[in-house]
Amino acid sequence: MTGWAAVLLLACMPKTFQEDRLPVASVQRTTGSFNADYDTVWNATMEILSELSQFEAFDENTGYIRTSWMPGYSDYVFKNFTGTRVPEPIQYQWEVQVTADGTRTLVEVVAREQVEKDIISSNLEFRGQLYQWIDIQSSTAKEYAMLKEVESVIESRGSSGGYDYEY
Repeated sequence: MTGWAAVLLLACMPKTFQEDRLPVASVQRTTGSFNADYDTVWNATMEILSELSQFEAFDENTGYIRTSWMPGYSDYVFKNFTGTRVPEPIQYQWEVQVTADGTRTLVEVVAREQVEKDIISSNLEFRGQLYQWIDIQSSTAKEYAMLKEVESVIESRGSSGGYDYEY
C-alpha cells in the first residue's frame, strides 16, 4: 500500500465523538463526619434531601436513604460544539448512609449518575430504544455540596461544628 493510499484509508475511517468517550462508572463514596448526635444529623440530612427530591426509600433505624432520580448536568462530561463545551444533561440519585460513630455521626453519600446517549454514536447494542441511560462516575462535587448543606443546617441548630470529609 502506498503512503497516499494509507492516508486516504485513515481519512475515510469513522471518527469517534469526543463526547462519547465517557468515564468508566465506579462508586465514589464521600463521607462527612459531624460532631453532632445521630438524630440531629439524620434530621438535617432528611431536610436537605427532601428539598431536592422525593424519597424512594428511607429507614431511620438503619440510617439508609435513597432518593428518586433527579435531572441535572454533569460536572465534567460535555458535548463539544465548535469548541464550546456544553455540560451533558444527566439524571442522578442519592444513596445516603447515616451512622453513629462514638461522639460523631458519619454521613456517607453516593450520587449515582447516568447520561443519556444514542446507541449509534455510543456504539451500544439496540435494546428497543434509540437512547439509553449509561452509568457514569460522579465527580463528587454534588456530594460535597450536599454535605456542606447538612453542615449548615446542623450549625443553625446550635450544634458546634467540628466536621471533616473523606473522598
